Amino acid sequence: MRSILMLTAIMMSGYLSHAQWTPLCSGTSGNNGFVVDFEYYQDSLYATGLFTRLCGANTGPLAVQEGDEWTGAGAIPRDGHALEVIDDVLHVATYQFASDSNYVFRYNGSITSSLGAGVFCSGLDPAATPSIYDIIEYDGQIVASGDFNRVGDKDISGIMRWTGTTWDSLGGGLSGSLPGAPPIIYAHNMHVFDGDLYVAGNFGMAGGKTVNGIARWDGTEWWEMDAGFDQAAYCVGSYAGILYAGGQFADAGGTPVKCFARWNGSSWESPGFDEVILDDGTIIPCGSVIAWDGDSIYTFDGGVGDKDLEAMAPYGEGYLFGGGAFGQGYIAEWTEPEPPLSIEDPATSWNLYPDPVHDLLYVHHDHFTPVAYNISNYSGQSIQSGHLQFNQVPVGNLPVGMYFISILTEDGQSVVKMFMKK
Repeated sequence: MRSILMLTAIMMSGYLSHAQWTPLCSGTSGNNGFVVDFEYYQDSLYATGLFTRLCGANTGPLAVQEGDEWTGAGAIPRDGHALEVIDDVLHVATYQFASDSNYVFRYNGSITSSLGAGVFCSGLDPAATPSIYDIIEYDGQIVASGDFNRVGDKDISGIMRWTGTTWDSLGGGLSGSLPGAPPIIYAHNMHVFDGDLYVAGNFGMAGGKTVNGIARWDGTEWWEMDAGFDQAAYCVGSYAGILYAGGQFADAGGTPVKCFARWNGSSWESPGFDEVILDDGTIIPCGSVIAWDGDSIYTFDGGVGDKDLEAMAPYGEGYLFGGGAFGQGYIAEWTEPEPPLSIEDPATSWNLYPDPVHDLLYVHHDHFTPVAYNISNYSGQSIQSGHLQFNQVPVGNLPVGMYFISILTEDGQSVVKMFMKK
């Protein structure tokens, strides 16, 4: 596996020659804490985390980018851990170690109110701090997960759903912890896939069933996913119709799965890689960034080194990454590589719009008629093709990211253009 990853890095090195990292702000002079999440709301980029100063500006723990500057977006009483737009309202989950309660807040140009009661840890180990790690919309309701076993005066553990007037338990909730791990639930990340809700963390039980770090909610009850993991799962997500999980684990029911695992419908398996190694032998550390297209790995020119990555968002012609450590943080921009060489005549102009695009990409030229297209990712893998109808290309099912589209005209000419899916 190492030789394949090294070969991938060598083959991509020339292709990435125009890509670059640009630190926007870092260290204690620019930030006094780290960014945990980014989210676009009403065409502006918001950030939250364990900071009160961002890129040299006194912002508080909720900031918005205005031009090239960051400014405070509104006062929240605690640090933030998650941002999510639901029903055209930005929701902010708070995360404060020294506080005995944290809340979900609603933001509509300013903080309007907290959403119901706060979360508490009652009678748990001192290692457990009441925290809300993630917010998501599922089945028409807001769902929040974290470390807690009481919400207001209700016994609700690890995960809660908003009924419209109050927080309620989701199927008996999450409880316990993995063997040998700290005694915390740590319900860190959620993802909706194929109509079900998936939750990753350090919990041992879901709805009274042993699940070991990851569980599936089908709208009625919790289900285990084979034997789960031996250590905490930090995240769960899907790509190209396949569910993946990442975390600190090394084993899933006897199957070696070092930090990354793929769900095959009945059990967890290795996706085909574990460590990411560059051609000079450098290992991309845990907490950095890679991209996996189902066949090969994209290393972002070595990732973010020894910095701890927490947040990312599409940004301009690339991505914005945020992270850091207690007392200091960073924000860096990744500029995407130039597209492959095109045979396009410089004197003519192809137009792709809107860019970034959400659902329909329009292709236009004053002199040529496009008849067919092929969309590929950075590894050159073809992921969608077809005939153009009314100069429209449907891209709503593509994951967020940068893509190349090869356009064939009716007279047999072709051109390659790059676009961003948001």
